[in-house]
Amino acid sequence: MNRITSVLATGFIATILCQVACGDSKIDEQVAVQDTQSETPKSAVASESPTTPSELDPLSLVGMVEFSGSEAEGFHDCFWIGPASHNTFTNVAYPDEGAIYWAARFQLPEDASHLEIEGHYPNARYMSYNAYDKATQPTDALLDSEIAPMEGANPFTDEDKSGGKYLVKVIAAEAPRTDRPDNTLYLGSEESRNPQLPMIYRIYVPAADTDYTGGVGLPKVRLVMKDGEKLSGQAMCAALNSPVPGSDGRTIPTVAMKKATFQKLVQGPGIPAGFPASEKIEWLVFWGGRVRISRLLADRNFLEQAIADSEAGTLPKQSGFFANIHNEYISAYINETFGELVVLRGKLPTTPANGWDITSGQYDLRYWSLCANESIVTTSFSDCVYDSDVILDADRNYTIVVSKAANRPANATPECGVTWVDWGERGDGAGDPKQGNLILRNMVGEGFKHSVQTAPSIASAESHMGPYYPVSNYSSKEDFEALGCNAVE
Repeated sequence: MNRITSVLATGFIATILCQVACGDSKIDEQVAVQDTQSETPKSAVASESPTTPSELDPLSLVGMVEFSGSEAEGFHDCFWIGPASHNTFTNVAYPDEGAIYWAARFQLPEDASHLEIEGHYPNARYMSYNAYDKATQPTDALLDSEIAPMEGANPFTDEDKSGGKYLVKVIAAEAPRTDRPDNTLYLGSEESRNPQLPMIYRIYVPAADTDYTGGVGLPKVRLVMKDGEKLSGQAMCAALNSPVPGSDGRTIPTVAMKKATFQKLVQGPGIPAGFPASEKIEWLVFWGGRVRISRLLADRNFLEQAIADSEAGTLPKQSGFFANIHNEYISAYINETFGELVVLRGKLPTTPANGWDITSGQYDLRYWSLCANESIVTTSFSDCVYDSDVILDADRNYTIVVSKAANRPANATPECGVTWVDWGERGDGAGDPKQGNLILRNMVGEGFKHSVQTAPSIASAESHMGPYYPVSNYSSKEDFEALGCNAVE
């Protein structure tokens, strides 16, 4: 096993939780830098320009940053922090326009047995609970359709849509490999689970006539002690050391890169114009944090070796930082150096209008989206479009134009069969307005042969996704407008 395969295949081992100072004014206003508990030496923080990129662990270039924001009144409590979405709390961790989530920050006391979560199934496209380890990787999850009802019916699995109630047990232990009990989420052992953010509750696309929670309110949580006593409300949160609403501890962590480091990587001497983008737009399957960050190294040795190892089957796929275990992604860097706009054409997989519809039809995915984002310095998104808002022809083919508002072609409109996505005026959010980063998401696609979930390797997106691959090219505003309202053809 070569060095790169060894580094990647073993996972994170120790999370890079280094002190980060972001230079962007927007970040400076929001970020409270977390004091590190990591064994990683401070010298591993990329405050200096890397001199031997091929020998560098890309994760040493990033650190954990805490973001704070305003919590929506009536939609949080002492246990659930949020809701976090594209227009609430704060725009970090590459949010998706259809996603809403609540972070749970707690520490189980020694005399605790487990948590109980009692909730109602939301009227929404999707719902889940994810647990995370110290490497910020999702290690266990419960999907809406996997949660059995304690009362009524589960509308994600049953024809009865009158709603129901469920009870989930959360245990601080590793998940068993066999004979796993129903409705049980495993946080992992004390040595492995994430001490800062062990769990996230997510909802996607709540029904239009509901609210952030899909019309059912937040799940109620109880702490069950080993002696059988049950705590709830403020008493429970005090025992769990959960941050009090309104306090400085009500933050959401994400992994980010120092602005100066990012600029040295993408703008230093000898760096190609437009890097990390290129004239030929390169979509790669997300294969974990190390591989993603290695795309910012002009020396592609690490990335090319990872691609080869994934093709050989020796490099296991990893998830993203505090990512949703049910989403997988392809991503591409773009830059106005090569064209004023990016034109994407492809076929949209079938998705349900509501998650409850999965009982009455066959769908390729639960959810699909395309987002234009800033860089890993801010982890912010500029604009997104998800499946139900994409303009399609009779064969479900789409044309999507990504551009700055000033460069939007006159025919990039629904009337001309074109969906427009705003590139964002800030570009990478780190000083270069020309840069951009596209992320395409597939949710719950294990049963769809062209999904990102079933892609066999990092560079397999185009061959594997077939007609569902987003064929992407640069264009000028003038050239696209010359197509008139036949731009889809």
